[in-house]
Amino acid sequence: MSDEVSRALSRALRRQVLSTLLEHEDGIDLDSLADENPVVASQWEQNQIELYHSHLPKLDDLGFIHWKPETQRIERGERFDEIRAVLDTPDVGDDDSFSSPTSLVFP
Repeated sequence: MSDEVSRALSRALRRQVLSTLLEHEDGIDLDSLADENPVVASQWEQNQIELYHSHLPKLDDLGFIHWKPETQRIERGERFDEIRAVLDTPDVGDDDSFSSPTSLVFP
């Protein structure tokens, strides 16, 4: 696994975004992300700030997503398949912070 993939998957919110995109081929808007993910919705105001200003731009810079802040739309990036290969693997490591994307826990 590349360092960039590891960095992209190192935070629960990023993993949740990427996992959601596995199921939404055409992308998803920021508000719908919260509707579909209890982890994201649980602290929505704080998570929205972190996503908007940190996590989504980072994932966009790495090429794993396309983040369009003007429309608040999140779509798969040109490197999404690199992430898909890891997310499709059950138990992506032994560390709880880097386990299966369906069992995300905030640090």
